[in-house]
Amino acid sequence: MKNLEALIATIPNRVWTTLLGNEARRGVDVVDQLFVYGADYFSTYMTTLIASMASLFSNAIYVVVYVIFLLLEQETFSAKARNMFQDDEQRSEFQIIMRSIHEQIQTYITVKTIVSLITALVSFAAMMLFGLDYAVVWALLIFILNFIPNIGSVVAVAFPVLMALLQFGDWTTVGALALALIIIQMINGYFIEPRMMGNQLNLSPFVVLVSLGVFGAIWGITGMFLSVPLTVILMIVFSHFDSTRPIAVLLSGDGIVHGVQIDEPVNVVAPISTHQPSITP
Repeated sequence: MKNLEALIATIPNRVWTTLLGNEARRGVDVVDQLFVYGADYFSTYMTTLIASMASLFSNAIYVVVYVIFLLLEQETFSAKARNMFQDDEQRSEFQIIMRSIHEQIQTYITVKTIVSLITALVSFAAMMLFGLDYAVVWALLIFILNFIPNIGSVVAVAFPVLMALLQFGDWTTVGALALALIIIQMINGYFIEPRMMGNQLNLSPFVVLVSLGVFGAIWGITGMFLSVPLTVILMIVFSHFDSTRPIAVLLSGDGIVHGVQIDEPVNVVAPISTHQPSITP
């Protein structure tokens, strides 16, 4: 938090210096151009933007707490199942659902944490190599935002690139840093994570995108963090009931949920035989 406060405090001066430096190199009277560029307004906007990162960190803490309590509750599900269901078959079905949810959510959280940590550490090394200020803050932000599917990695790259623009004012350096961070994200997102995750979740990419928007609209940033785990839970629950199994199939990536597969249409019309029966006199 101290690094965040220090970063926020330096934003106005950095914007001021960047604008003045660029205009001075162009030989423009910086005093006359001051109000044209609205440096004060831009500084205020950037300060507000960076300050919102503190709220993001707070939401991430809430998400961690939610997940911890969810995993701790797994230990009591067996006892609850015995008291909730008198029928052995219903109790067994409930325990299977809970076990499947636990395994898939645990796999997702473990893999996502490892991949996000690798991404953050490699990005931190790249930012330190370029001499970017507050690299620790940006690395922590990259680690957290990578838990948000699809758009998280984009936002995670945008913040340090914007900081590089304010710090260096050199498009070559900024472009090189942006390219390095994008390559790191692509390697982890398209190669490392799929190999570690495999087809464990089996969610349709389109469904992931829709769930991100839906849960984000309901719970904001917290909903974005929880969108994938919540969708996985819904798919698992839906797959165990005949009436909702088609919904689970639609949510899945390959049409297979817990061994249930939508088969190819079967031709119910009997083939016409071309064999002519022989007539014996």
